[in-house]
Order: sequence, then structure tokens, then C-alpha cells
Amino acid sequence: MLDYSHQEVSAAVAGTLASLAPGGAEWTKHVDGWTKQTLADPALGNTPAERRASIAKGQSVLAKYAEVAPDDATAFKGLLNETGWGSHPVTARFFAWLGASASEGQMIRPSAAASAPAKSLAEIFYPKGANRTEEQVRADGG
Repeated sequence: MLDYSHQEVSAAVAGTLASLAPGGAEWTKHVDGWTKQTLADPALGNTPAERRASIAKGQSVLAKYAEVAPDDATAFKGLLNETGWGSHPVTARFFAWLGASASEGQMIRPSAAASAPAKSLAEIFYPKGANRTEEQVRADGG
């Protein structure tokens, strides 16, 4: 009787562990839930197309890292896939932020302030007036 119970419990534990292991039924269900949350995450964009574009920017960071450290990038991708964390919304937001930060900046358009003549070093260091006479300096106390 005890031997039968041990076999039954061992089989149940093995089945549960297999279900929770990467690729198992429960693991897949959990990761699929994360994927759905990620694809609906408003922090990644307002529309599904914007969210996919944010995710793609994040993936481009990992691809760029693979150019300089292919072994590390492969190991990191494996870690994200094995644990399922690659599908987690927080991971997607982090990589999307990295992708946005690493992407090219926007063109700076000239404004009225930008078209003003640049100040000389003397004007920067002596805002009261770089070209003052000795008498003016003594009169101002400086």
C-alpha cells in the first residue's frame, strides 16, 4: 500500500514539474498570459501596430548587442526564452525604452534663440560687460 502511494505521489509530482517546466502546459499558459498583457500594454503604444513597433525597437537593441557580443546575446536570448521573461510586459517596456533611447534623435529646428549670435567667452564669464573700461570696472566695484 505504501509503495503504491509513493508511486502515485511521485507520478503526480513529476507531472506537475513537467507542466511547470519550459514548454510545459502550465508554463506555456503563464507565458501566453504575459504575451497577451504585453501586446495590450498601453505603455508600449496606443494601437497594436505602435506596440509591435515598440517591441521591434527593443528587439533591435538585442540584435545590435549580438553584433558586438554574439555569445552573450545568444545566452541572454536563451535565458529570456527559457524563463519566459522575454514575453513579460516589464521586459518589453524596458527593451522598448532602450530601443527608443538608442535610436536616432529628432532633428533640431532652428528657432529665434538659436539664430542669435553666439556669445564670446568674455561675455559668458563677464556678463556685466566684457569690453568695459578700467574706470567702469572700478565704478562697479569689480
